[in-house]
Amino acid sequence: MNRGAPLARRRVVLLLSASLTVSLISPLGGALVTGATAGTLPTGAAPASVVTSTAVVTAATTPSAAHPYSDPVWSPLRTPAWVSCVLSNCPGPYHGLWAIDFIGKDKTKYDPLYAAGAGVFHIGAISPAAPCSGATSQGTWVWVDHGGGRTTRYTHLNEVSRLLKDGDLVTPATRIGTMGHSGHCPNVNYLHMEYRAGGNTGTRVAPRSMNACAPSGRVTMPASLGYATWNSVVVNKYRGPLTPAATNLCLPTSWTSTPARPAVTGRRGPASATIGWGVVPAGVGHTIVTIEQWHPSLGRYGSLAYRSVTRPASSTRFTGLLNGRTYRLRATTHNSAGHSAWSPYVRVVPAAAPSAPRAPRALSTTTSSIRYAWYLPAANGAPITKFVAARRCVVGGAWTRWVRTDVAARVGSSYNLHHNWTGMPRGRTCQVRVKAVNSAGYGSWSVTSRATTLR
Repeated sequence: MNRGAPLARRRVVLLLSASLTVSLISPLGGALVTGATAGTLPTGAAPASVVTSTAVVTAATTPSAAHPYSDPVWSPLRTPAWVSCVLSNCPGPYHGLWAIDFIGKDKTKYDPLYAAGAGVFHIGAISPAAPCSGATSQGTWVWVDHGGGRTTRYTHLNEVSRLLKDGDLVTPATRIGTMGHSGHCPNVNYLHMEYRAGGNTGTRVAPRSMNACAPSGRVTMPASLGYATWNSVVVNKYRGPLTPAATNLCLPTSWTSTPARPAVTGRRGPASATIGWGVVPAGVGHTIVTIEQWHPSLGRYGSLAYRSVTRPASSTRFTGLLNGRTYRLRATTHNSAGHSAWSPYVRVVPAAAPSAPRAPRALSTTTSSIRYAWYLPAANGAPITKFVAARRCVVGGAWTRWVRTDVAARVGSSYNLHHNWTGMPRGRTCQVRVKAVNSAGYGSWSVTSRATTLR
């Protein structure tokens, strides 16, 4: 009897099963494997048990460029872990800032981590485990952009998923890495997780409630653990209650319930820029708008500024800007599922009407003409397109109406800063003035000057 044949067949079955599992990957690189599978083991560690599920994958679709985001409301864990420090619930001082730690039950196993919501995946750094020198860093870490400036950050990882690259779209069914202790001395595997508003380097905010697909069905933590908030969780020696074992079976099956990408318009004003997004869709509670200023000397846009605008407003105006500088703005709307895709950028160059010209630069007369010149005024953000020269004279003992003449702003490459009135009678007394015009409007008149033709 050939005892090797059954063994060979078993190896073939195992290899086929492994290849089938590897093939179940989203087109955008996000693995959709459910259940809590073990990660890479430390050198010399005993094999960890594998938690399996009756279903290998969920029916969840991957996000698209039209609907890339969802709110980060899902637990990143599938294997049980102890809830640890948040803000001030640990013996310490400890964090002193908003974050949440989860400690793995088995330090010989690197538990898998998943995105807390749909979004764009980014790699922060790849760093080996730090020697126990007392120094602490984030180690290997990744973050996910959930839209509208809301992000989640995952630090001290053992490794980043090899199926992902920076910029991939992920969902809560996407395995993004494994728990570890890179950048930190204690030989325990844990996750330090942060929620941020205003971008990846923005303000840390309180960890929000997390949904999990427990064996009993969908649960919401920390309420299911008996606590109203994460920071009220009782922690003893850095270990609080255990999170439940979870799968991906109750995750959403579609990511298209977020709003459609808004269409936006831009309008400039004096030292201001307005962005509008039209009729606010039903279910939208607020709109997030960003603005950035272009810095020509640096060749790039500066830091983002975020603004939240509540319904039913369909536009917002930024003031205190610099005339003549380029700004770009965009918007995203938010409903109960999450943020829409960002709108395309609109670029706005704030401008005001030109300043009043300083005049006269020169003023002279002949027996039949008045020669008038002025200084170039501030354009205030938009090129001067023309000047308007005006004249009125005394006829029959009374002033006539003002007569205006358009003067081209340039002759070739030079500004045209003068005008001559000709064909006038001798001894005629007149008043003259000038104003400048650009695409933002007509500027103010210069001071009025007086001249009399020679007799």
